[in-house]
Parts: sequence; structure tokens; C-alpha cells
Amino acid sequence: AQRGTLSGVRQGSTKGYNNHFFGWNLAWPRWLANDWPRLISFLAFGTFSAALVAAPKFSGWGILGLVVMATVLAPIFELRAFCRYLCPVTGFIGLYARNSKLALRVAEPQVCSDCTVHTCLKGSAKGWACPFGLCAQDIHENTDCGMCTECIKTCAYDNVTLRWRPAAPETVIRSAGEAWLAMGMLVLATIYCFVHLGHWPLLRDSVNVLDKGNWGMFLVFLTVVWALVLLVVPGLMFGLAALGRKLSGFAPSSFSLMKSNTCVLLPLGLAVWISFVTPMFTTNLTFVIQSLSDPFGWGWNLLGAAGSPWVQLWPRAIPFVQVAVLLLGFWYALRNGWRMWRALGGSRGAALRGYAPLAATLLIYTGGMIAFFAN
Repeated sequence: AQRGTLSGVRQGSTKGYNNHFFGWNLAWPRWLANDWPRLISFLAFGTFSAALVAAPKFSGWGILGLVVMATVLAPIFELRAFCRYLCPVTGFIGLYARNSKLALRVAEPQVCSDCTVHTCLKGSAKGWACPFGLCAQDIHENTDCGMCTECIKTCAYDNVTLRWRPAAPETVIRSAGEAWLAMGMLVLATIYCFVHLGHWPLLRDSVNVLDKGNWGMFLVFLTVVWALVLLVVPGLMFGLAALGRKLSGFAPSSFSLMKSNTCVLLPLGLAVWISFVTPMFTTNLTFVIQSLSDPFGWGWNLLGAAGSPWVQLWPRAIPFVQVAVLLLGFWYALRNGWRMWRALGGSRGAALRGYAPLAATLLIYTGGMIAFFAN
């Protein structure tokens, strides 16, 4: 809708870009150009999908709604406004891409400093302008880059490349919105584990509105989740930051420390999500193969597995995988938190005193989740 083509590149001049775009190409409102819309959309989608995921038609309507919204916004706003600012999936992928070992970066920074055409940002005859509005030399984090590789095609000096790097290297939280997003992702991952994998019928009933019609319980569930994400957990993190500030004697404000402290939730949150998905994957793998054999339910048997019996993949290994992943996430969380506190300056002892309350909380949380998964 925006590019006017399914393949190929259209040259032209649209709002300073070297490609021709259709539509109004309006600038996204500045007051919405942050992480808060993605947090709200992920919270809304996450809390309601917990209740409606059991019915395929509601899952289908939810996905269709996202597709329609993205399509409608494409000819109105410039570039991928929906992906950059509204998509709940982008909030998840962008945040946890900071842990990724793969990164798109420039090969030689000096080449970019000398560049005057900036085709990576503006596009060229070889490729489209960056859909995420990024100049390659300004990409220092994985959060905003969608890995579309258009800049690799458009760079006039062949100076953009993919790099392999250490795991979970990014420790800087850029804004309060990003800090709240990190806290929200961890809260939702934890709640999903308790609701869908736990042995508490009351929790499952609270989201089972399709079968029981218990909208009152669901309203309580929704209120608790949103309060945890927006108030309770941020309050806890603020208290830990204030205590750490007092113990260390460091100058940054408690709010600034709270924001920085949320860097530990990136590897730990990803570990909890992986632990949550592990039994889902092993349980549903048979159904995936069956669906590939008969994708439309028309009686096909393309892979010879349409009528195969359901088998759970290696169920005894599930808790061991979950605990191992959690311990790995805990290790990277501890390491990143220590790096953050050491970067504040001051003595090693002061950093250790300031970091101790947060590190103890990480230990308690991880121990609790290990006890939950390992039973």
C-alpha cells in the first residue's frame, strides 16, 4: 500500500527520501514517538489474549486486527509507523533483541562519518529507505532495528554488515518507557506461567471467560495485572534503587537508578518467556506437523502425518530445560547489573553495597521460579 509494489524498488523523491511512496506520509506525532504506546498495546493484547486464546476465531480476529491496523496506517504515516510505535510484537522483539548475539552495524565508522549521501537512511535505486527511520551509523542498539537489511542493499560504500557478538551485551536503558516495558514483559511472562502452567484452578478460571462467562473475575485479573505492571513492580524497583543509592552514596537520583536497574530484567525476562514456551512447544509439536500435512483441513496428507497420534516431545526433560534457561538468564542479569553499577563510578565496595538489594531480589525471584518449574 505504501510502496505501491510487492517487489522491486521505486525511485523518486518523497519527503527527502530517494524512493517514491504513495499516501500522505505524515510524520508520526512526537508525543507518541516513544515506548509507552507499545507497552499499552502489549498489555492490552497480552491480558485479553490470555482469556481468548482458547477460541481460534478470536485469535484469528486479533491477528487480523493487527494486519488491518498496519495496512490502514501505512498510506497515512511515513515508513513503518505501526511497527515502530504501536505493534505489541515489536515491543517484545525489540526489547529482547538487546540480548541477541547477532547485530547489524557499520563496518568502519569513519566511512559513515565521511558519507554525505546517507543512502542507508534515504534509500537508493538498490533498496528502500530504512523503514525504521535509522541511519546506519546511529545504530548502537538492537531495539529499533528490524533487521530488514535494506541498508545493506542501499549503502553506497558497502559499509553495513552483520556482526556476531557476546550474548546480552546491552545494559543501557534509554528511557522511562523502555524501563516500564522491561518490567511489564517480566510481569506478563510470570503471570502467563502461573495461569497456564500452574496448578491453581482459580487463576485459570479468572481468564476462562469463554467457558464460564466470569467477566467479574476477569476484570479483577486485568486490574491486578495492570497494577503490577504500572505501579507495584515499578514501586518495588524504585525502593530497591533508593536503598542502593543510600548504601552506596552514589549521586544519581533514585528514579535514574531505578531506570538503569531494569537492564537486569532483559536477560532474566527472556529466560522466563523461554521457560514458559518450552512446554508449549513440546506439547504442540505434533499438531504443527499435522497442520503442515493438512493446512486447510481439507483432508490433505502432504507429509504423511495428518492422522498421526499426539505425542509430547521428551516431557521428562522439560523442567531441566526450564531450570537451565532460568539459571542462564539469572547469570546474565547479575553480570549486567554489576556492569551497570560499576559504570556509575565510585569504588568497587560502594558499587557492591548499592547493587546488593537488587541482586538479592533477583536471587529470590529466580529461586521462586525454579521452585515453580521444578515442582
